[in-house]
Amino acid sequence: DYTAPGSLGGQFSQNLRKTFTATGTATAYGSGVFDSTTPSGSTLYVEDNFATAASLVANDTLTITWTINN
Repeated sequence: DYTAPGSLGGQFSQNLRKTFTATGTATAYGSGVFDSTTPSGSTLYVEDNFATAASLVANDTLTITWTINN
């Protein structure tokens, strides 16, 4: 989702959303936004830990949404 600025230098908003499906038992502790689909050799723009770890079992889904504003 992208909200364009109304004028030059105006505010904008960008939502980045990704849903993951667990293929087994796992724990997710946080997420980040990279400039590539392969983190190795790419640039990390933002990252954060979850307030509470997400415990997952097979077929659970976890949706991560980052909202970036200027």
